Amino acid sequence: MRARTNAAIILAHVGYVSSVGRFSYREDDNKRPERWESVKQADRNEWQKWEPLNVDSNECGRKKNKQSPIDLIKNSACESDHEMLFVEGTCELADVRFEIKPYSLKGTYPRDHFLRGNCTQESPCCTPPALDLSDSFHARHTNAFELKVPGEHTINGTRYDAELQFSHLDHVDEEYRTNRDNLIAMTSRLLRVDGTKNNRYIEKFLQHWEEVAALKEEECSVGRGITSFFSPVTTDPTPTPTGPPTYVPTAAATDPPTYVPTASTTDPPTYVPTASTTDPPTYIPTAATTDPPTYIPTAATDVKTSFVSNRRLKKDKTILHAPFRNQYYYGYKGSLTIPPCSDIVLWYVVDKPMEISRSQLARMKKLIMNHRDDHCRRGTYANFDGHVNRPLQPLNDRDIFHCDESDYSN
Repeated sequence: MRARTNAAIILAHVGYVSSVGRFSYREDDNKRPERWESVKQADRNEWQKWEPLNVDSNECGRKKNKQSPIDLIKNSACESDHEMLFVEGTCELADVRFEIKPYSLKGTYPRDHFLRGNCTQESPCCTPPALDLSDSFHARHTNAFELKVPGEHTINGTRYDAELQFSHLDHVDEEYRTNRDNLIAMTSRLLRVDGTKNNRYIEKFLQHWEEVAALKEEECSVGRGITSFFSPVTTDPTPTPTGPPTYVPTAAATDPPTYVPTASTTDPPTYVPTASTTDPPTYIPTAATTDPPTYIPTAATDVKTSFVSNRRLKKDKTILHAPFRNQYYYGYKGSLTIPPCSDIVLWYVVDKPMEISRSQLARMKKLIMNHRDDHCRRGTYANFDGHVNRPLQPLNDRDIFHCDESDYSN
């Protein structure tokens, strides 16, 4: 009976996780891209942290809006007066919060601590990198980046294998803080599979996302005692005790009692609390291989700490230089590519794709397809091919400019 119950739970969790704001890229889902206007997203989206942004209503179904992504074909003169300029910042990849979302792979820079000036020797904070996008936009700090599979934008009808998108919101200089602060500047680099050689730049990101995925699997299969989808499901029935347990009070008056079962090998496990009661529990199997695991809360050395120490990911600050330095790009006015699809984005898409390996693309898809939510349930929004790209949207008479070296005035 226990085995059947576990199997039923697993099957239920493989599907989509229902929640407020859920949407889907599957064509057979009632929340597929053509129906995103029905997504209840107004009261729950991350962009609301920036008060000047108008993101409180769902604009996905407004056909007259300037929606994204689109096919990029130049039809207008360049609107930029200089190439992309960089401010390196002090943040390293280790400072970025890497996440696996049901619709993308994401990294977010620390923001609130930095903007409020709460930096001390005991609690230091880093400065995110920044990018000057010209066209009187001035330099803006990078807020976050997302990796989509496949690419969302196309160039002259060509679809690429993935797309790395950076959002820029907070102005570097205080005097420009209110300059078009109701708009998001979004830079993008398309990725194309070419051979078997890994892209070193993309590999740095992938290692961090894979670190997150591995820790989540450890947490779900060990720390919380929930069966991992990478582990076999037990088919052994629940052991039935042959007699009542013996109550033996512990030596310390403040400790909870220890329950010691009788000598029968079929008795339930022994619950033994340790000195620490604030750490998450770890499930440790008993000496007998046929017994179920003994529940013992561990000390401060939990699963996450021990796992991270084995990876030693390299420090790196060259976040923006590799994908955008000395590159030419398309620009246009568009929108967010997930609900609420607000048309508040100025897009800058590099015209030359970055090359990645086939194995790197496969790892990207695997990470998205194996997304787990906070309750350890599977909940990807991807379609059956592992795709999380919004379909192309109508141009609606928009201008698309393209800039190269001949267009820069300085």
